Amino acid sequence: MRGVGTFKSRLTKEDLQSADELRAKDVASKMNRFGRDAQYDFFLRRYTPISDPFVHEFRVRLFRRDRNYQFSRDSQHSPSENTRLATIAFREQQLLEHWFGHSMRESGRDWSPDRRAEMEARARPGVYHSPVSNQIITWCTEAQAQIVLGTLVLVVIIVGRYDVARRKRRDRRVSAL
Repeated sequence: MRGVGTFKSRLTKEDLQSADELRAKDVASKMNRFGRDAQYDFFLRRYTPISDPFVHEFRVRLFRRDRNYQFSRDSQHSPSENTRLATIAFREQQLLEHWFGHSMRESGRDWSPDRRAEMEARARPGVYHSPVSNQIITWCTEAQAQIVLGTLVLVVIIVGRYDVARRKRRDRRVSAL
């Protein structure tokens, strides 16, 4: 999103926008049942990146936003640390507004205008690189990854057959002596 920064997702931009528009009520229902912080680990086990990547990413971003907001408000950190925490919270809020806005509003998880203005004033300017889902591979498509893996398996099979044939030839030479 221009002006906010970068992030990785298991979903394409189109899939994120479509899921947010079509699934907002479903997401709100899941958040109402299992969205309390005390249930965070349970929620992530139930809605995994594989079983429901949209809901999983939405919840992880909310948790990151809310935790950093709370730490920035309650902590006795240095002013620079409070600013860093406020920046994370505000930038995650912006990502949520842009990519998960319908779901956030439907689930009642959006910030009030006052809180948003407060955090915007406390956040540093600049580009934000969200570490959420940073470990996922986004440089290739699923089909490309399957081709690479298939090729590797084929190479292993060929090398294995070559090695077996080489050993048999060697064993025949040794037994012929």
